[in-house]
Amino acid sequence: MVLDQVIIKITKNDFHSFLVESKQGSSEIIDKIKLETKLAIGDGFEITERNITIKDIRGLEKWAQIYPSGKRKLAIIDYEKLSLPASHAFLKLLEEPPEYLKLILICSDRKQVLATIRSRCQFYSVDNLKQINLINFGEFGDWEKITNLSLKNQLDLAFKLSKRDDLISIVDNWIISANNNVGEEKYIWLAKLLEAKKRLISANVNKRILLDNLLLSLN
Repeated sequence: MVLDQVIIKITKNDFHSFLVESKQGSSEIIDKIKLETKLAIGDGFEITERNITIKDIRGLEKWAQIYPSGKRKLAIIDYEKLSLPASHAFLKLLEEPPEYLKLILICSDRKQVLATIRSRCQFYSVDNLKQINLINFGEFGDWEKITNLSLKNQLDLAFKLSKRDDLISIVDNWIISANNNVGEEKYIWLAKLLEAKKRLISANVNKRILLDNLLLSLN
């Protein structure tokens, strides 16, 4: 399954615990999950230590008990960094998670995951990280250039884009373009674009109004 599909399933699912298997490396998956779920889920927690100990799991448990500032909390853990004692300690949180908590375990081989943990997680296997390269969409393609247009030209562009059937692909292109930027605006842009993509995917929205609001927010 493509990682983008897995992320959509996780964010829309009421289930608490997920096991995501991929042979392609945990760091890329963790980075993409964090980026794509930030707005949909809210507070995030990631254990980045090389070896995850019981102490780390206790810290996660304390964090999980604090009510989220948004709708939910999300914790992402690289299972292969978990020590065996930490795996057993983690099981308690899996058994009794707060209703607002989502837990995602990343692994390269589900057979190496404790059976007691596997049985409590919804499982997905990722065979494609969908590394999207920038596509040449002509005048529509480069997000940074669009941010530098005059307001009139931005609104003219919004009208043209609202007629396009490939608008989600264009927004994907903008996300990549914005992510390649090193300026202070990068994370503001990404937040706005990810919210726009989420609305395009999840709801029957008026594309023209969505684009007008997105581009007006730049001024």
